[in-house]
Amino acid sequence: MHFRGYVLSDWGTGRQREFGQKMSNWVRGQLGEIGVQYFCQSILKLDIELDFDMHEEIVPQDVLFISQDGPKHKPKNKIDIKSSKPKSAYLVLSPNEVELDKRKSDV
Repeated sequence: MHFRGYVLSDWGTGRQREFGQKMSNWVRGQLGEIGVQYFCQSILKLDIELDFDMHEEIVPQDVLFISQDGPKHKPKNKIDIKSSKPKSAYLVLSPNEVELDKRKSDV
């Protein structure tokens, strides 16, 4: 992630992120996805397959497949999972998250 140049600056500012902040933010996001996966499995009895691969271009949706007592299938809606810091009051999205067809989500 770091050496491919992902997430170079803080969103909405020109401030460059340091290595530790990049990794901390990335891990927080991955843990948020795992938390949603755990909730779906333990409460909803729904299995979801997440995308943790590194991509050359735009990262597709976070939820790749869903299954519930049967074969897995692609979700009908594009699903993206966001996490934030405990004191954060806003969900800030980059323009790519809402403008690019490959990246924008339904849920």
